[in-house]
Amino acid sequence: MSDFSPNPNGELPVSAPQRFGFEALTVLWRGDREIAVFKPAGLSSERPLQGASADDDSGHRATRAQLAASAGGMSEFSARDCVLERAKLQFYWPEARLPHRLDRPTSGILMIAADALRAADHAQEIRERNWTKYYLARVEARATAGEAAGLVGRHKAYIRREGRLAHCVRSGGDPASLEVLSVSLAEDTPRHAHLLIRLETGRFHQIRVMMANLGFPLVGDVDYGGRAWRSKFDEGRPSTPRESARDHASRLPQNAPRESRRNTQHDSRGMQLIAAGLRIDRPTGVTIIEAFAESGLTPDVSPTILQKLKEALWVAAT
Repeated sequence: MSDFSPNPNGELPVSAPQRFGFEALTVLWRGDREIAVFKPAGLSSERPLQGASADDDSGHRATRAQLAASAGGMSEFSARDCVLERAKLQFYWPEARLPHRLDRPTSGILMIAADALRAADHAQEIRERNWTKYYLARVEARATAGEAAGLVGRHKAYIRREGRLAHCVRSGGDPASLEVLSVSLAEDTPRHAHLLIRLETGRFHQIRVMMANLGFPLVGDVDYGGRAWRSKFDEGRPSTPRESARDHASRLPQNAPRESRRNTQHDSRGMQLIAAGLRIDRPTGVTIIEAFAESGLTPDVSPTILQKLKEALWVAAT
């Protein structure tokens, strides 16, 4: 059996991820021509191949010949490393597509479709609002985390994207809404709180910009006013060049020249936002996926919030 021959489960041998120098994606749930994986923070959901723009869908198509050709150089794969490219190799799905995406610094559930037809089915489900997405966010308060309790409820805003960031505006933006279902104070840091959020719309950086606008930026999200922070999960792990840039950017004055901040962009690996739950209502039944199939995937999360997530997923499904 060659390195690119699938095993009976439709996956490549373990040697394939090792050959390309990436960790195998953790499978949370497997369905018919669809797989839900855990996307780690710091890894892009997808990335266009060289010569294709970020909006060029054709740039995400890789044939078997392309996959085989790329086997000759790990550096070629590294240049376009992302969840989608890893999935094409790991599950031997050269036509794999993503019906939805997560920001680079966000971790959690990412659904992968085996081909364009299955992705189109997912897109129809999303348009019909059959998908319900739940997120866990660690936020910081300006005074005390106890103030975060007032966030419980629905929030609406208008969001306008400007380059790589977004802003809440009075008019001229896209309508956005979400609901904070529960708040739990963090046990390790007095100024932090955990939020369980049900996302109602999927605007660019929606949770990040809306929480910052409410005065509770995500911990570690320096792009939107959060302070740089290393969780227990990061202890003992050396800082990357991107994280060093993040720490530098967090120390810049708010009126620093735009060019200064542009040169310190980062992947916000310390940002605490997890796509923790997904419920899909289908004619054949309800599909529920949690981002906690293995221990260690979501460190430092309040047990109270985890219980609230399970209740939200399962009560809504019954």
